[in-house]
Amino acid sequence: MATGFIVLIVSLTGCLFVFEQELQRLIYHDQLTVPAQKSQLLTPGTIAERVSATFPKTAIQRIYRRLASTDPALTDTYQVILKDKRLVSIDPYQGQVLGIRNLKTDFFAIVREIHTTLMMGKTGSHVIGWSVIVYLFLLISGLVLWWPRYKAAMSKAALKQKFTIRWSARWRRVNYDWHSVGGFYALWLLVVIACTGLIWSFEWWENGLYKLTGSPPRDRAKAVSTLPATRQTAPTGRSTQIDAIVARTNALETGATELYVIFPADSVGAYRVQFRYDEGSFYRKYTIQYYDQYSGQLVSGKRHSDFSAGDKARGAAYDLHTGGWLGLPGKILAFLASLFSASLPVSGFLVWWGRRRKACQVVDAPVKTAAVRRKRHAEPVANT
Repeated sequence: MATGFIVLIVSLTGCLFVFEQELQRLIYHDQLTVPAQKSQLLTPGTIAERVSATFPKTAIQRIYRRLASTDPALTDTYQVILKDKRLVSIDPYQGQVLGIRNLKTDFFAIVREIHTTLMMGKTGSHVIGWSVIVYLFLLISGLVLWWPRYKAAMSKAALKQKFTIRWSARWRRVNYDWHSVGGFYALWLLVVIACTGLIWSFEWWENGLYKLTGSPPRDRAKAVSTLPATRQTAPTGRSTQIDAIVARTNALETGATELYVIFPADSVGAYRVQFRYDEGSFYRKYTIQYYDQYSGQLVSGKRHSDFSAGDKARGAAYDLHTGGWLGLPGKILAFLASLFSASLPVSGFLVWWGRRRKACQVVDAPVKTAAVRRKRHAEPVANT
């Protein structure tokens, strides 16, 4: 029951999480896109320079822009996240601020935080993870209970009961069928969603994925910059440096659809430049390069053509989790599966509660002695 409550919360937020991008583009359309123009787009370095001048009291955390717009008449804007948890939308042609959202109070940011951590940080992530593991056990044990075990259960009428919901029956029966029959149909999707979600809860689960694919463990070594002997801050001309490392990374591949520039978190952190390619692929294709924040030299990196089987499996996890690997139909399936998942703890509780009450009624029923039973059988039946 305790883990069922967590599953209920995670499933409901998951329904919104599936269509997060579509909903945001609908609600914040004027902040996320502008009419396409013939003028030159501003570079990420120029955007960083202008944002820093506009918001001098806080540092930039990351810059993101979608490069391939689904509508040729529109161009996607720059999305800049500041360290004080504000999201700033910037016109890619003029550099003007189009909107500011506070990620501490933004609806979608809160939904994401609840879905991943229950707003409790790493502790919440572990609580969700262990609840999902219990949930996986309940899904598998539910299949065992549903599975026909006797010859009589293999008859046509019995099998029909296993595969159909009797909507005309009493509500208790409908609830039981919803839980049992519906659970069978949704099981396969729910197992995939649960297993892929655990990657973000437990490092050992992710390591197991790499081991299962016969790949070396994921490289978690932090890329660091070398502090100069005479200067402890980044050099002047940062915008030029950012544009140079972005151009250097972009030259490695063609057909990029998304750009990320993640800024150093501290004085020894490195720039992370990341391009995404081929959104229609089964796994997310990224080329990621880390650069020294002082010299601009390459520290480490990996092209998507160098991904191991484990990297590819992990790259596919997000779209498997949200249904994105099948496009819109897949997202609809994931939405319906998550919605049904939210109903399982409720219907399961009602089944348990009904059996509990029935058991209590049997225990509390008066027990007739043998003498009383013999006396009743000996009484003559009255003529009618």
